[in-house]
Amino acid sequence: MNTRPRVNLYKTYVDNLKPKNKPYFVCDSEVVGLRAVVQVTGIITWYLQRYNKAKKYSQRYKIGNYPECSVAAARQIAKQVKAKAVQGQDPAVTLKDTEKEKTFGELMSEFVKKKYNRYSTTKAKSTTYSARVSIDAWVYGKTDDPKILKIWKHNKEALNIKRLGLSKITHETIVDFHQAVSQKTEYNANRLVGYIREAFNYAKVKQYFFKDNPASFEKKDLNTEIKDHYDYFKPSLVPDIVAAFDKEGKQYRNKVACAGLKAALLCGGRYQTEVFNLTVNQIDLENKTISYKNSKGGQDVRPINDDMVKHLQWVIDQRTAGKKPFYYPPEDMRHRYLFPNYKFGSNIRTKRGIKPIKLKHIKCCKNLWKEICRKYKFEKRDLKSLRHTFAVYMIHLGVSIRALQKMMLHKSIETTEIYAAIAPETVTKEMKKVSFKAA
Repeated sequence: MNTRPRVNLYKTYVDNLKPKNKPYFVCDSEVVGLRAVVQVTGIITWYLQRYNKAKKYSQRYKIGNYPECSVAAARQIAKQVKAKAVQGQDPAVTLKDTEKEKTFGELMSEFVKKKYNRYSTTKAKSTTYSARVSIDAWVYGKTDDPKILKIWKHNKEALNIKRLGLSKITHETIVDFHQAVSQKTEYNANRLVGYIREAFNYAKVKQYFFKDNPASFEKKDLNTEIKDHYDYFKPSLVPDIVAAFDKEGKQYRNKVACAGLKAALLCGGRYQTEVFNLTVNQIDLENKTISYKNSKGGQDVRPINDDMVKHLQWVIDQRTAGKKPFYYPPEDMRHRYLFPNYKFGSNIRTKRGIKPIKLKHIKCCKNLWKEICRKYKFEKRDLKSLRHTFAVYMIHLGVSIRALQKMMLHKSIETTEIYAAIAPETVTKEMKKVSFKAA
């Protein structure tokens, strides 16, 4: 074989390498020892040439063929082999281990254990639990949900990708997967693609994967409409909703539930993980703040308005006066919560795995909310709509995006800006204030 001086083996250069009447190789200038061998047939193969000091002769180790093994991948593998060789590991053994490619299922399993485990300190419990349940259902088919099982039955080719090697996962694979999941909810499908994107970024850090992230693309590439998934009520309906909570809360059986739902609307908190898990010691009425230790947005302090302060003061007064259903004896665990619920902190085992006991109160609130929507002729929406309605209402009142971000405990300002986009009537209201006449 004829030798050549070392050159920068970028993609275009390798693509233009032509076969000759006999094999030849080109040495890479970036990684010493890496060679691209061009066969007579036109096949380009990556090799690592390394001098063995112990045996006192040069050895050649095959890495893989181009383009299945890209320039970047060949360099990464070569660097990895050389680094482990310095530590005393046989390059042949290292390359053999590299050939045993991780499957998509193995990657997701390792990723979930690392980032979305039950003991995570960087993620809220609700977030980690939701991620694990979603990945178990759609990646591994571990679910008892009849709707998901039906989708699995008719979309096995698109969903059953856990056995594929990471190099076999492409943009098209993820698009097909997304479209299958979208048959249930597009929101959940988008969320899953986000998990997969994180997993492949993790794989690149761990050097399990060397290509471009197959899940790194915009929603428009998924052949789905870019639309907001936020359900909310128009600002003009907010006083009516508050009045409905006050009226229905006069009934003993609805008193706690209506108080909790009203609080969710007045502060924009997440009804399940923040509002109904609220304890008395988290509230500072003097400074008008609520502190959260394990919310979705992490540990932070949320400011509250005067209406919320008055409402919380009323609830606390009810508890202090010993008036049921707000009051429970101190030895009762329900006494900890501002809105007494039936969460005792224990876990139960289901077909989906271990999960916290569902709050009995949450189910009661959901049913009550449906009843209120029907009775007062509100458009039927999920309980999450109370939080979104709060945000849209704040925008309507002229609250700045930065202030709203703090109220909502959003990590990213882009998330908060969505609410400004879905409140077009606010723009009209503000434009009416504009005048170019001299004062």
